[in-house]
Amino acid sequence: MTPPLPVVRQPMINFDSPAWSDINLLPVQFLRKPLNVLDAHWRQYPIAVAATFTRAYRWLRRRQSKFESLPSETLVEIFLHLGWRDILLSREVCKRLFEISKSRPIWLSLLHQCSMILPRPPTLDRSVDLYTTQELEDLVVSRISAEVAWRSRKDPRYREIALPNGFGEADIVLVDGGRWLLALSELQVHYGCILAYDLDAPEIQEPAVIVRPQDAWDAQRAFFMAVDMDKNEPTLTFNVCIMPEKYGGPGDVFETLLGEREEVPIPILQVYQVRQLEHGSKAKLVSRRLHSFPLPMHGETRGISLRGPHFARMFRSLNGHDRIEVYEWTKCEASTHVKASILYADHWPIGVSILPDFKLLVIRRCDMAVYNIQQLISISIPETEDDQIVTLDPYFTTTLKDRGLHPLFATFSRPHIDTRTTRVAVTLKQGIYGLIIPRNGDSPRVTMISNDKIFGEHICIGINRLFSQSGLTTWAASYTWPDDDALGLDGELRRPLPFHERRRDYGQICQFPALMDEETGRVVNGFEGGLAVLDWM
Repeated sequence: MTPPLPVVRQPMINFDSPAWSDINLLPVQFLRKPLNVLDAHWRQYPIAVAATFTRAYRWLRRRQSKFESLPSETLVEIFLHLGWRDILLSREVCKRLFEISKSRPIWLSLLHQCSMILPRPPTLDRSVDLYTTQELEDLVVSRISAEVAWRSRKDPRYREIALPNGFGEADIVLVDGGRWLLALSELQVHYGCILAYDLDAPEIQEPAVIVRPQDAWDAQRAFFMAVDMDKNEPTLTFNVCIMPEKYGGPGDVFETLLGEREEVPIPILQVYQVRQLEHGSKAKLVSRRLHSFPLPMHGETRGISLRGPHFARMFRSLNGHDRIEVYEWTKCEASTHVKASILYADHWPIGVSILPDFKLLVIRRCDMAVYNIQQLISISIPETEDDQIVTLDPYFTTTLKDRGLHPLFATFSRPHIDTRTTRVAVTLKQGIYGLIIPRNGDSPRVTMISNDKIFGEHICIGINRLFSQSGLTTWAASYTWPDDDALGLDGELRRPLPFHERRRDYGQICQFPALMDEETGRVVNGFEGGLAVLDWM
């Protein structure tokens, strides 16, 4: 005879216990409990828990399962693995996904992706923590839209700016990020003044004067201007230097702000720090003078460069001797210069650029050379400056192909810096050269990016883009480096665009060198009496 099965007695249920109240939650709430809690409930109340699981199963069968019904945290995590195009398309599915696509972690992730898929990462004018989620979205979408429009060859948006009398003959500079355009005064009563235009404004307003001369020594006819971004500051900050073009020595005169004629003082290099206050439509630039010191050399400056503590200029003395002068401007005073020079007997330099890691790039029609400028020498001036010239020797030089095209000046891209290399693109009209400088101390190398003839008279080049113009005809292209393995917006390797010629049906003939902000795709060119602003958006 089969013995009877043992009777399993259910322990008495304490209906006041927290465990029992947990079991009687809605099924979906109960199932979200951690596994260790569910196991404890099962051991104490197996029949009640089994009944709850049964109700949960029936409830889930009746409920239609949808992707958008997942918890918000899960959806955000999924969106973090999507590309920008998929995130924007998801907004058309339903209101829930539209709201999820507005989550801050998603746009922080896309901001990081932009540094991989765009030629230049977006320039931030303040700490990323101070950006609202909508501002982050606007920044990312505007940069991606500019890249898409540039590569689609669509016509740019065209605007004109009328410059005040006396402005436009001297240097103009487009600050990284493309928002601020600086113009240097050529008008006598405004000598030494710098104007700032806000090109992001819906309607470009009258410019603000951000630099004014503080004394008669500042009120010189400055012609050259150079900008150096300060990435260590929490808000958009850059240094800007200005200096005259020529100095013929004692006897030169100029008209002062009071209308009196005085002898020109020794040319002064002035360095200002410019900082952006506020943001959005309330943003404005303010400046303060960091340093100034005299440059007593008689002759003509032909180009300048500024980076960190160093300033360089191409210079031709009155006796026709060409040289490159490099100064550590933070240590120069009226009686002492910390500097070095590079002398040339022939083939005068046509381009100079200070690169990261204390490197100097000099271009001539026949060669390209890189110098180390970390160690400069203190020299007493003015009596002994010519007698104490300290010359630099290049640690790298290479011959450039000469095809009979001899431009007056070389055109550089802004350096592109990563953890391994510093890269610079250079065009001499007979092609595009790429200079690659390893940051581990290895020797630089030069690659031929394109050997096509570069058309146009006004050329600006970026690390992956080129724009040129002659009259009312423009050429534009995107190009890639031979070892470029970066992905483009479509998720595929970046592909070069051939030069595309377009006859402009708008605007006026441009007369001054073009400026391009590669990050936004914005181009600024000058014509008589004003500026043309071209936006690919």
